[in-house]
Amino acid sequence: MSRNKFPAPARRNNLKNYSVSSCITYTAMLLSSATCSSIAFAQEASTVANNTVDANTTGSGDQLHEITVTAQRRAQSAQDVPISVAAFDGAQLQASGITSAIELGHVDPSVKTNFNQGIAFPFLRGIGNMAAGVIGNESSVAIYVDDFYYTRLYSSIVGLNDVEHVEVLKGPQGTLFGRNASGGAIQIFTKDPGKKLEVNADVGYANYDTLSAHAYLSAPLTDTLSWNVAAGWSNQRDGWGRSIVNGQKEYLGKNWTVRSKLLWEPTPTTRVKLVGFYARQQDDFGQEHDVLKGTVSGTTNIASVVPTATGYPDPVVIYPSLADSGGFYDSRNIYRTDADIETYGASLRIDQETAFADLVSISAFKNSFGFTYNQISWVSPRWLEIDVGNRDNQITQEFQIKSKASSPVNWIVGAFYMHYYAGYDPAVFKGDLTNFFVAPGAIQNQYGFQTVDSYSAFGQATVPLNDSTNVTGGLRYTYDRLKGKGYTYIDDPAVGTYLAGGVSRAHHSFQRVTWKAAIDHHFTPDLMAYASYSRGYKSGTYNTIPLSAEPAAPEIVDAYEIGFKSEFFNRRVRLNGALFLSDIKDPQVQTVVGTPPNAAAGLINAGSARSKGFELELTAIPTEGLQLRGSVTYLHARYTDFVNAPHYEGGVPGSGSPYPILTGATDINDVSIFPTTFDATGYRMPNAPTWSFSVGANYALDAQIGKFVADVSLAHTSKYNWGVTYSYNGIWQRPMALVNASLSFTPSSLDNVTISFWGKNIGNKQYYAFSEGNVYGFGASGWRGVAAAPRTYGGTITVKY
Repeated sequence: MSRNKFPAPARRNNLKNYSVSSCITYTAMLLSSATCSSIAFAQEASTVANNTVDANTTGSGDQLHEITVTAQRRAQSAQDVPISVAAFDGAQLQASGITSAIELGHVDPSVKTNFNQGIAFPFLRGIGNMAAGVIGNESSVAIYVDDFYYTRLYSSIVGLNDVEHVEVLKGPQGTLFGRNASGGAIQIFTKDPGKKLEVNADVGYANYDTLSAHAYLSAPLTDTLSWNVAAGWSNQRDGWGRSIVNGQKEYLGKNWTVRSKLLWEPTPTTRVKLVGFYARQQDDFGQEHDVLKGTVSGTTNIASVVPTATGYPDPVVIYPSLADSGGFYDSRNIYRTDADIETYGASLRIDQETAFADLVSISAFKNSFGFTYNQISWVSPRWLEIDVGNRDNQITQEFQIKSKASSPVNWIVGAFYMHYYAGYDPAVFKGDLTNFFVAPGAIQNQYGFQTVDSYSAFGQATVPLNDSTNVTGGLRYTYDRLKGKGYTYIDDPAVGTYLAGGVSRAHHSFQRVTWKAAIDHHFTPDLMAYASYSRGYKSGTYNTIPLSAEPAAPEIVDAYEIGFKSEFFNRRVRLNGALFLSDIKDPQVQTVVGTPPNAAAGLINAGSARSKGFELELTAIPTEGLQLRGSVTYLHARYTDFVNAPHYEGGVPGSGSPYPILTGATDINDVSIFPTTFDATGYRMPNAPTWSFSVGANYALDAQIGKFVADVSLAHTSKYNWGVTYSYNGIWQRPMALVNASLSFTPSSLDNVTISFWGKNIGNKQYYAFSEGNVYGFGASGWRGVAAAPRTYGGTITVKY
């Protein structure tokens, strides 16, 4: 409900609060099936005013639709919320070629997502960490799907084929979304079952011999009970590249996802929603295949340490990146490196209205398990193979008590609990590295686990000072208790299996108070300005392989923001903007921990960092049927104290020693086995381009023969670095501009059938989805890279009833 002396148009009056619930205990889960494919499919596109995320919206064909969000855990107009939030409905994302949450950066330039080891780790405004390979580590940007917090975001989970809408909440959300939301939060909402029968299905075919299919069924079972199921599947059967060693296909895979909901509304004041889901992915899209363009790798110089080593020449043989000779998607792999991960779970939300307040209970669990297969050296004969068994299980429970929508003061109090168990089960090391340093033919099975019990209590209230001004204040207390356990078994052909080094155990706890304070003022019904100060918290975490004695310390973000939200010309133009500054204490940074061969990605803390910049977002309807959109982000993100930054190239600053990984020198004996350190104070933070922008247009035409909907979008990102090194301030991703387009046609004579054609990365831009410094191997080091998708295109036929 608006608190302004300028009551907003009907849009505000149409908001209805469905957030009500009662306390519950864990109950049965609904197992369901449906696949979220990574291949785009086109439903019937909406009209130009498709920038809506809620059925309760207003607006004519030549007006922008109102956006309703739950950024403050209740339904509100996005234009009234004193938070920088971007929201997109399913049709808009689909038309823009966004089929996965991994691709949200194409429509929101403040988002940058890494994808590695089958895991997505988003950054917001330069805040995040790239340590997807540290099992047990969570993102600095909290991810929620249907109100359920996900500790780790597997790519198969975040397909958007049945999405209702997506919200990107920028800046720390440490009060209402407190668990690891130091950078912000992303909320994904899938479709709820409705009161009418709805059936739709699509089949598609794309280049690289890619097949896809999706189906959606929603049906009322009784007057108070309804059900839906969304299922999907995709299979890319031809690779983007080949191995130059044996010709095997590289970059291919398939996935399946099933999601089902049961919605029960026994009374007008009670709403119960049970969700079940299953997902599986088998692919190598997130696995490293080669070193980055412009860098080199080579055979190991182990012969200088173990003179009897065969197959390892001394001096070493240098191999440039295959991308330098046109093989951007190729590899030197001698066997497949891929991921096979299954995830299943369920959630139960109960909303109950009472005369005093609305009650909400959200209970959920998720189990994930699988293997990723990694080849560390592409040119030395079986130098090191790491087959990682990964497991993570979580249970969460949240209670909320919220004021009625009619209350003069909007308030919410609640409590949250999470139990999280994750780790390597096991990581299997084998190859010549273990032959040389453990025993001939030895296989090392390394286990490392982390258990987290997190408890928090929170409250927030918005109080009107007068008819046009509101103040908001909130607090959250979080207590995290961590336990770690690690041990190693050696399978030695000569002596059998034995425990090496005993069992390591660790215990630690953290407690923090986070908060938010904001003030907003409505100058007119269509112009609001706000200022806020908020603190976010990302919990500390153990490096689970090998288990560290001390965890990485928590990451604390203090953020200051001023912004405005406005609409003009009878809601034909919407312009929102924000200035922000975030001070980051103890930012968590990826490095390599352990000693050979017990080494893996891990986390350390820099001293401090600062991210500052501005954002602008414009949406306009210049004429009926045409919607234009654009957004831009400027970001200046630097470490302000980082004296222990990891450095992989070897040599000493100022010594004249070469940096061969970067320069392509012909002698790489100087390369460090493990990273050295240097003072990176003042250096850029990774994944933080200075300029990013996105522009797009959507045009809908109702012709005599049928309806046409066309969409084109361009996303540009200036260069950014993947890591911090003193030689070149990191390995750079070059500037890139990606173009997506789609065209759909629904004939008048067959209005339940839509034929769509789409293309993504139409300019066939070569760029990376992820990169990290690789220090395995006495000269075989290099900046390994995961290639992002080349040009893809295809067609889809959708049928709706």
